[in-house]
Amino acid sequence: MAVEDPDDPQLETDAREISPTESHPREPTPEETTKQTDSEGEEEHLNDADRSKSVVTGGITLWATGVAAEVTRRLGIDRYLEADFAERAYAKAYAQKVGGTVIEDGTSVFTPDGGVDKIVKTSSGEIAIQSKHHGRAVGNSTLEEYAGKVDVIGATNGVAESANPEAYDVDVVTANDWPWRTKAKLQGKRILRGCRKGAATLKHGTRVVISRLVDGVKFVSRRAISGGKWFTRRLIKVGSTIAAWYTRRSLITQLILIVAVVGLLYLLWRWYTSEDGKTEDTDTGKDAK
Repeated sequence: MAVEDPDDPQLETDAREISPTESHPREPTPEETTKQTDSEGEEEHLNDADRSKSVVTGGITLWATGVAAEVTRRLGIDRYLEADFAERAYAKAYAQKVGGTVIEDGTSVFTPDGGVDKIVKTSSGEIAIQSKHHGRAVGNSTLEEYAGKVDVIGATNGVAESANPEAYDVDVVTANDWPWRTKAKLQGKRILRGCRKGAATLKHGTRVVISRLVDGVKFVSRRAISGGKWFTRRLIKVGSTIAAWYTRRSLITQLILIVAVVGLLYLLWRWYTSEDGKTEDTDTGKDAK
């Protein structure tokens, strides 16, 4: 029978493998639990902050997009170009309302028509329509003008509160009576037209700015060249005057002037070189310290 040696390393290894502390994990201390709770709370707070930031960013983006679309739509409003579209829309809307059909005559919106833009044919006869695609409501003056000439007036912005269409025996249809597809189509046309106008305005503005910059550069260049020419003429004139004065002096005087000028230049050169030497000595002294 073999006797186990208490100093055998294998026994220590087996004991560690079946250690109760490893087979049963210890419970976390209160400090560790608090740290873990704080870490989870901080992470949750950061996630909430990120979500809030995303919501705010999305809201600002939607708001900016809406504002840009509205500005573009307003820029694209052109009631003169929309006149034909409005005439057709009013005629179709009223024909659907009374169960009639629109008579297409093939004339242009700008063709003189005596006040009748479109005609709707019904079982009881024909109905004449006049379109007023204006930016303001239709008043009594307009109703009085077309009374007896047309049966229906299409008013984009409705009728003024003081006006009474029934008194003039005129029916009124507004843009609110258009189908939603027609309304969406009109707004889409306006947005596209606004984009084109905006692009054209930006292009024109860029050309104007570039043109102004080029004109400015040309002006400065011309002024610089003119100033250079003036300075050159003055320099030549002064040089000619000095040369004429010098040539009228005697030979001795000319020699004295030459010696004086050379001596002055020499003194200036010595002063300049001595100043450079002092500067170098000062720098060398500072580096040595």
